[in-house]
Amino acid sequence: MTAFEIDLTADAVRLRLNEAVTIEHARLLHSALATALLLPRGLVIDPTALARIDAAGLQVLLAAARAASRAELSAPSAVWTSALQLHGLTDPFIQP
Repeated sequence: MTAFEIDLTADAVRLRLNEAVTIEHARLLHSALATALLLPRGLVIDPTALARIDAAGLQVLLAAARAASRAELSAPSAVWTSALQLHGLTDPFIQP
């Protein structure tokens, strides 16, 4: 199983995170998202299968969310929330 899967629709990049997204995957994930977001599309991240994410993986995802025309999580994830808290970040997908 790969660390992530990307599906493109007319208006969104759908990214499913699998198991672990770590520094070993960061370069490939960055490249795949940069290419997928060349057209103005939203980004939908599905972290439900995520078991572990490190700072490098989180950095790539947060940068992609900023670059996308819109970004959202498809479902809540304890691993995602814990990673943000560990690094002192607020969730960019929660509206103030």
